[in-house]
Amino acid sequence: MRLVKSGGGEVLLDLLRNQSVDVRSDCGGLGLCGKCVVKVLSGAFSESSLSERRVLGELILDGFRLACQTRLISDEALVEVPESSLTTSYKSVDVGFEKPFDLSPLVRKHFLKIPPPSLEDQRSDLSRLLSGLEAPKIPLKLLRELPQILRGCGWEVTATLRNNELLDVECGNKESELYGLAVDVGTSRIVIHLLNLRSGETLAIASSPNPQQVFGPDVMSRIAYVSSSLERLEVLRQDVINSINELILEASSKAGVRPENIYEVVLVGNNVMTHLLLGVDPANLGRAPYVPVFTQGLEFRSGEVGFRINPNGYVYVGPGIAGFVGGDAVAGALAVGLDECEVPCVLIDVGTNAEVMVNNGEELYAASAPAGPAFEGFGTRYGLKAVEGAISKIFIYFNEASGDYEVRYEVVGGGKPLGICGSAYIDALAHLYKHGIIDERGRFKNVVSRRLKREGDQRFVVVWGGESGINEDIAIYRDDIESLLLAKAAVASVTQIVLKEASIGFEDVGKVFIAGSFGTSLNVENAATIGLIHESWVNKAVFVGNTAISGAKLILKSSIARKKAEEIARRTKYVEISANKEFTKIYVRNLFLPTSKSSQEF
Repeated sequence: MRLVKSGGGEVLLDLLRNQSVDVRSDCGGLGLCGKCVVKVLSGAFSESSLSERRVLGELILDGFRLACQTRLISDEALVEVPESSLTTSYKSVDVGFEKPFDLSPLVRKHFLKIPPPSLEDQRSDLSRLLSGLEAPKIPLKLLRELPQILRGCGWEVTATLRNNELLDVECGNKESELYGLAVDVGTSRIVIHLLNLRSGETLAIASSPNPQQVFGPDVMSRIAYVSSSLERLEVLRQDVINSINELILEASSKAGVRPENIYEVVLVGNNVMTHLLLGVDPANLGRAPYVPVFTQGLEFRSGEVGFRINPNGYVYVGPGIAGFVGGDAVAGALAVGLDECEVPCVLIDVGTNAEVMVNNGEELYAASAPAGPAFEGFGTRYGLKAVEGAISKIFIYFNEASGDYEVRYEVVGGGKPLGICGSAYIDALAHLYKHGIIDERGRFKNVVSRRLKREGDQRFVVVWGGESGINEDIAIYRDDIESLLLAKAAVASVTQIVLKEASIGFEDVGKVFIAGSFGTSLNVENAATIGLIHESWVNKAVFVGNTAISGAKLILKSSIARKKAEEIARRTKYVEISANKEFTKIYVRNLFLPTSKSSQEF
């Protein structure tokens, strides 16, 4: 329940949003979508509008109203906001849901007051330092520096250990300066979180586009680029290492942390990204039977990898499963607790690759398929990632007064629109289909509208040139729709095949986790309208944000979580889509937008 106060006649939707209650309003406040339903418990409000009565019917008698159409007349009121009227909690592509684990990092610090040597106590410097500590391993460089450090610090030092290895010795009490990094290396974006390993707190977040994109938007194009060329492999490796080092400096500067006090990096990504980052040839992932060089969780010295943290620090590369299901998928499953679902559950992460993991109640299954870059903001005429200026939501409706179709939209960061991101393309596709402007093949029908342009390439205008930030119409073209249908078909088909391997149907699934940047503004009803997800999943979907980075953080913070991730990777059964005899048939069927009959077959 929420207590809202008004200066007189303010719209309830605005009052709630001013209290950081993110109420849905897919139609932009026109009173047409019916998504901003609230229940008023006390207070005086404006009379119900015609649009409210059309959408809510007799529910108005029970106190339900549309927040976008209701004005608060009294000074204050008590309002209940149903969960179905709230938008996703994860609006940033850099954060995600994180299942709790006890804090137990592998790295720890101990402040020591060491008795100096004497004729009566002639123990070695190292024995004296490690008295009571289990650390039989020490880097040679640190061993050489140890006599000067101990004596220069007056025998009061802080020892940093990871498992049974001594990593650092510092003057004074530095127990509070213990930090680690979680890194998600995505095909199109790199995200890092800087953590305090004593408290588990995230101190700073930094992100940037993956610089490898200039060599190809997807993993296959990058495999092709480095094929048979060690020089090109090194170029791609160095590009991503340099980018991560820049992000480390940015995050360290924000948090006021010295990079020398960062002792461990946990890194996740798909198998191609981790191979490229480590300079391991991914060529065999580009041809059948699609075998990676490694999938195990591996650790290396930071200097070997090239990260500018403590020189004795470690980089742990999270475990993958097989083929194109890598450590990012495992980290996502860990973050949401996919292995612990009490009912059959599904994790879908839609990016350039579509990765699907399923728990049928007994076993875990995973598969992936190339979805292409359409949902990532590439491959369409006015496609953008979810950056400032990108249209993130679209609502198309028929205006009876003008006798034509009108468009409402939301722009990331406000201001004039510059293009359209993936979630808005799905909105547009769903609305064009529901209004009969396109058919099940995505072709424009003979509809009369000033927005439907037939000269040259057929297109539907979303934003007129005078309203846009690029001084030209922003439109959806026929070939854009084709690209979107190809991507939709890949996601739908891989989902269907994994469920079949797991011996469960769509209706058997109790919860659907939708992960990744794509899900931050996704309208689940519109996703179901175009067949991206099954219609029975609309009320089962949970948006969980960037679970790859969340899982990496858990691995960094908890030795228990690290073991759990390795267990998930070991026990998951990989489903190779290219070996599935039914894939082509299922894929072709999913190239169409679902009719009432076909939606049941999906």
